[in-house]
Amino acid sequence: GKVLATRSMLAQQSLRRAAISALWCHARALATTIAGPCSYEVVVKKSRFVASAAPVSSAEEALAWVRRESDESARHNCFAYTLSDGYSRSNNDGEPGGTAGPPIAAAIAGAGVVDVAVLV
Repeated sequence: GKVLATRSMLAQQSLRRAAISALWCHARALATTIAGPCSYEVVVKKSRFVASAAPVSSAEEALAWVRRESDESARHNCFAYTLSDGYSRSNNDGEPGGTAGPPIAAAIAGAGVVDVAVLV
C-alpha cells in the first residue's frame, strides 16, 4: 500500500518534470527574434529618447552593435540584450541602479523575443 503509493507519486512527479522539460525545449525551438533593425523616437518632458533594436546571435555581436549605434552626444546609452541560449545582459550607463537596463530587458522579455539587442 504505502510503498506503491510512494512509487506512484514519484512516477507522477517524474512525468510532470519530463513534460515540463519537453515543453520548455519546444518553446525554445519556437523562440523568435525581430526581422531586422528598427528604431523609435519619443520626446517626454523635453527629453528625447531614441530606441534602436537589432537582431543579434551572440553577446559579442550584441556588444559590437551597441558600440556602433551608441550616440556619443547622448547623456546615457542604456541597453539590454537577450539570447536564445538564455543569456541576457543589461546596462544602466550611469542612470540610477535598475532604472534603465533592467526595464529594457523586461520589455524584451515581455515582447517574447530573443536574439535581440535594444539601445535607448
